[in-house]
Amino acid sequence: MDIQNWTNTQIKNLLANYERLERTEGGPFPKAQAMLELERRAGGEFDGRDVTRVILEMRETATEGCIRYRDIWEYYFPEQRWQGNHSGRVVGKALHAAAYYCATNNLPIVTALVSQAKGHVTDQAKQNMFDAACNWGVAKGKNAEEFYDINIAELQDLKVEDLP
Repeated sequence: MDIQNWTNTQIKNLLANYERLERTEGGPFPKAQAMLELERRAGGEFDGRDVTRVILEMRETATEGCIRYRDIWEYYFPEQRWQGNHSGRVVGKALHAAAYYCATNNLPIVTALVSQAKGHVTDQAKQNMFDAACNWGVAKGKNAEEFYDINIAELQDLKVEDLP
């Protein structure tokens, strides 16, 4: 059976068993594959390649090199006002789709370029990215700060034309 045929509950149970046993393999699917499948589903209707493309294009004109959640919202929903938590959740789904696309295509995680309203990426956001990348089996570096710096450096050379 393919993991795409599993329910969210089944996948979460598999992940809980990996956590309980402190393992990453041994079940019907490796932990990283299960995590990536949940990430793919969390992206909703967004296409990860398209969101990645948009972020890379926005990078060229972004103030201080940082793209905000609101910028992504305005790109996809130009006729709609920002609606607080609702808009944030929708953008979060877009970012999930992009992160999944990057992780499965061996690309630096493009969401490192995205910040919330204040225009900088918080230490907690860096830690969340690092933790997710560790779970997916694509983390580089020994800690969140190093992971973030490596991603930012690799993103400098990544262009839309390079996307698979």
